[in-house]
Amino acid sequence: MCINCLINLKYLVIILSVFIFFVNCESIPKCCPQGYAYDNLNCTESNSSLVNPFISVNSQNVIISLLECGEAGSYYLDPITNPGFDEYFILKNSSLYVEYKHRIISTKEYCIDLMVEIGQVRPLLCFDDEDIIDNATENVLQFYSTGMFLSLPFLISTFLVYLCIRELRTLHGRCLTCQVFTLFVGYGSLGVLQKATDLMDTSHGICVTLGFSVQYFFLATFFWLNVMCIDIYWAFSSLRLVGAVGGETRKLLLYSLYAWGFPLIILLITVAVDFTDFVPATSPFKPKVGINKCFFDDRTSAYMYFYGPMAILLCVNLILFGITACKIWRTKKETSYQLNRTDSRRHSEKQENERFKLYMKLFLVMGINWIAELISFILGEEVPHYLWYVTDLTNTLQGVFIFIIFVWKRRVRRLVIDRLCMFGGRKRISRSRGGTSSDATTTTTTSFNNNTAASVVRLNSVGLVK
Repeated sequence: MCINCLINLKYLVIILSVFIFFVNCESIPKCCPQGYAYDNLNCTESNSSLVNPFISVNSQNVIISLLECGEAGSYYLDPITNPGFDEYFILKNSSLYVEYKHRIISTKEYCIDLMVEIGQVRPLLCFDDEDIIDNATENVLQFYSTGMFLSLPFLISTFLVYLCIRELRTLHGRCLTCQVFTLFVGYGSLGVLQKATDLMDTSHGICVTLGFSVQYFFLATFFWLNVMCIDIYWAFSSLRLVGAVGGETRKLLLYSLYAWGFPLIILLITVAVDFTDFVPATSPFKPKVGINKCFFDDRTSAYMYFYGPMAILLCVNLILFGITACKIWRTKKETSYQLNRTDSRRHSEKQENERFKLYMKLFLVMGINWIAELISFILGEEVPHYLWYVTDLTNTLQGVFIFIIFVWKRRVRRLVIDRLCMFGGRKRISRSRGGTSSDATTTTTTSFNNNTAASVVRLNSVGLVK
């Protein structure tokens, strides 16, 4: 009952403020002529007393000015239906102050009249240019979503390969599996949002759910990417080998708590701020997911809950990448001194190629395209959108690149073929603990000690050995 009283009181205050300002203000833009009200882009006859008092008080201060918004379209502010977002004040110079946007709108950009649809007096405004999606932009967004859906089969293929093949279920392989899974769900959710442009109007609940899903799974992707960078950094900065399965399991558990837990904490904070009154609705830190779009409605909130953590992780990844690259270069340089000159010449070109490939893989995995995405978000409208088309497109095709980097390798292809042959009824190449390999036609015996075996496994896990 008290809530209804407050709402009615707020409504009376708004009406009274409009009445007072109409008396003392300069020319007030009325949408329709006297005796008419606004009804769905047209003016219709109306004898409602809600409009006449404002006009009869000082009619010379009223101008007839129906907005011409063109293709942009128009909307009216309704503080009763949307409290906190549609609050407005009419200033002494007849300008309109919209509290949510912290913006003053001139008399040429709005008009006020009785809205037949709701039976109340409301200001009418045109949509901003930034809210308009032209045909070219819509085609680009559809093209991006197509690229994301194209990446999905490659991501799921990478996920299944590293999940099903025992030799690839190392610590590095399991981290990659988790990272690919989060990227798969993130791309899928974002692709649906970009394809279903009317989702916010048709199903608000699904819109909000997908928005938070995009936030969580993309953040989890960056955290797992950070885990992989940390794991690679430790691999080259320590002489200790990961041999015991129990040790890898414990490390994977810690990685999982970090990579799944921190995005969950950020998500819970975002949801709490969005659905409680702890932060005012007019605050730029309010996420407002699902209000005007199925993601963050304000640049400040988007940076705080999404792009900010992304930027921190990308900076950490770049630092780890730089340190790791330097350590690899020093290790290669020290190793070359231990070889005789003939061996150095024989292996020089091969080492350079392997080093280059490893550097490129690390740099791609650590998110060069996402750095471009972050820069484009920070610069905003200062740079034309078409300059980012290439990086945005390669970003949507990241699943294809991950498949090429981690699956389309000689060693992994051999393992996949062996597994397919096993399912097809052909005899699979088997390896014993002593190092014996056999198939139907040939037998090869290789002997090595446990330390050598552990080293090979560790090098395989970081991609040095194919």
